[in-house]
Amino acid sequence: MFYRFARMVARWFMIIFKGMKVEGLENVPKSGPYLVVANHESYFDPVAIGCALPHQVYFMAKKELFDIPGFGLLLKKLGAFPVKRNEVDLTAVKTALKYLKEGKVVGIFPEGTRLKTLGEFHEGAAALALKASVPILPVGLKNTRGFKRCKVVIGKIISELPYDKNELEKGARFLREKVKELL
Repeated sequence: MFYRFARMVARWFMIIFKGMKVEGLENVPKSGPYLVVANHESYFDPVAIGCALPHQVYFMAKKELFDIPGFGLLLKKLGAFPVKRNEVDLTAVKTALKYLKEGKVVGIFPEGTRLKTLGEFHEGAAALALKASVPILPVGLKNTRGFKRCKVVIGKIISELPYDKNELEKGARFLREKVKELL
């Protein structure tokens, strides 16, 4: 209930103040589970994805955000869960797998931080995609930073991955290319 209210308010904000446009809604699965993989330009990225997709997205967010009084609680109420960056965080992986097993949608930003241009993807998203064995929905975010009109471009669902557990670097490059095609 809280998520739906927050999403409605955020959607109006994104449309009025950011001129948000969404392309590719026909590519979104009717229901979960699926893994959303997107580039990361700004703090508005999870908001833009949450407003664009019809399903609640449970985002992996850096642990430090949960330490901010009030804001950490808000993130939890919206379904986000913490991840320790620059290390293998088994608790975050288990949480993501649990949500996916429950039929939910999990969102991840494989660059690991906000960047002005598309950066390299870490292998964690590729590993999670293999382990979860769920479809992947690539999303390209444009102009979420600054005052330009922002755009959410949703790609075609990826059901089969062209890599295995011994080729996670190849998997990270594959996912990056799918997102890059949308930008």
